[in-house]
Amino acid sequence: MSLKDFPLCALRKRYPNAHKGSFGRLLLIAGSETMTGCAVLAAQGALRSGVGILECAAVKECITVIQNNCFEAVNTPISDYYEDFPSCSARLLERIKVCDAVAMGPGLLNQDSDPARKELLAQLMLMLIENSRVNFVFDADCLTAMAPHLKEFSLYSSRIAITPHPGEMSRLCGVAIPEIIINKEKCASEFSREYGFVTLLKGNKTAVASPNGDIYINSTGNPFMARGGSGDVLTGIIGSLLAQGSDLFDGVCLGAYIHGGAADIAAEELGLSMLPSDIAPRIGKFIFSKEAEL
Repeated sequence: MSLKDFPLCALRKRYPNAHKGSFGRLLLIAGSETMTGCAVLAAQGALRSGVGILECAAVKECITVIQNNCFEAVNTPISDYYEDFPSCSARLLERIKVCDAVAMGPGLLNQDSDPARKELLAQLMLMLIENSRVNFVFDADCLTAMAPHLKEFSLYSSRIAITPHPGEMSRLCGVAIPEIIINKEKCASEFSREYGFVTLLKGNKTAVASPNGDIYINSTGNPFMARGGSGDVLTGIIGSLLAQGSDLFDGVCLGAYIHGGAADIAAEELGLSMLPSDIAPRIGKFIFSKEAEL
C-alpha cells in the first residue's frame, strides 16, 4: 500500500467546540524503578501526538520521574506486579474501565530475566485484555512476556498491535534475526496471518502487516533513530492515535509515519547528536508541514 492510503487527514479534526474528552484517554503502563526513562519517552510521544488525556500507571519511583518531566500526565501509582500482583492487577482493572486504549510494555521487566517475572507479566496482560474492550499496543518487555503464550493472546488478536524490533520478532516467531531483517515484509505478514495481530516490524523501511494481508512500508525515518528509547516514543504515539479513535491498522501505520517524520526533522537539525527525546517535540512540526501539502 502507498502512503496515500494513510493520509494525515485521517487524524481527528480539532473543531472549535472540542474538549479534552474529545480526543480519548490513553492508559500507559510502563517503567520500573530502574527503567524510568522509557515511560517518560512513551508519555511524551503520546502527549505530543494529540491524546486528550494521558494516564500513566507505574510504580511510585517511576511516577516521580514522570511528574518531573510530563506535567500534563495524570499519574496512577501501582504496586510492582511481581511483588504484589493482586494489588497491581486490581488497580489496573479499575483504571482501564475509563480509558479508550492501552499502551503497555517499555521497562516493565526491570532488566530482570527471572522467568517468574515474565510469566506474571504475561498473566497481567491477559487479565487486562480479557476484562476490557479497548485496543492494546504491546511493545518491548510485553513482547518478551507474551512469546510463550501466543495462542492465548491470539484469542483477542483483533484488539492487539505489536511493535517488535528484529530481536523481539525472533523471540516471537523463532526465525533468526538476519533472516528477519532480509525478509521483513514476509516475516511480518506471515506472523500477522497466523496469529491475527497487527504487526509493526521495526527497522529500515518499517513494515506494518494486518491479518488480512494488507502491508504498509513506511517511508520516513533515518539511521540516527538507532538508539535505545526511540521505540518507546513510537509506543506512545500509536497508543495516542488508538485512544483518539483510529482503526487499529491505520493507527499503527500513521504512528510509524509520524514517528519517522518527526525523527527526520530532528536529524536535519541535530544529526548524530539527535536523541530519542528530540523526536516527540517535533511531531507537531512534521504534521503541520504535511497537512500543508494536502
